[in-house]
Amino acid sequence: MANRSYLYSTNVVPDHHAAPAERKRIGISEWAWDTPLVYRLLLSGNPRTCPSTIWNLPEEIAIVGDYAQGVEKLRAFLSRITLPDAQPMIAEALAFLDDTDNQQTWLVLESGELYDMEDDDMAQLNARMLASIEQVDQDAEAMLTALQPGYRGGPDSAHQTSEEALAELGLDNWSNVLYFDLTD
Repeated sequence: MANRSYLYSTNVVPDHHAAPAERKRIGISEWAWDTPLVYRLLLSGNPRTCPSTIWNLPEEIAIVGDYAQGVEKLRAFLSRITLPDAQPMIAEALAFLDDTDNQQTWLVLESGELYDMEDDDMAQLNARMLASIEQVDQDAEAMLTALQPGYRGGPDSAHQTSEEALAELGLDNWSNVLYFDLTD
């Protein structure tokens, strides 16, 4: 296992009955060992659980959200970041997401490889991820504080510097080529 979360766009909501010929999947990004805030913001447009198209399981261990709504939520978040080092990454992210070759109706988050490292049931872990996506605004506000120029966190802070927060945001890993092959 590669132990990463995958983000891809698709024209259909994944289900157990969709024939591979009916769906189109386009790689958007992957992130090792975590599901970054950017992914959760992107999935925040009407999110719900769905079956995985990577894992052949009866449980719903993936999450689907509206592509356009998620990109608008991310765009609103990114517009509030003033950190100079973030600006090239923001421009690259929005250019990638706004590229019509990447846009489809839905975004799908596949975190099964991360769930597989845990002792809890994958469906329960996915339900927790959905709850995290539904409440992403709190995490976004905390991240915006850490992304201020000159930020230095205290002993209880999730990030000690703005550079550390920027590195963990998930803003700089856009690619149509993912470790997992999305071709059917």
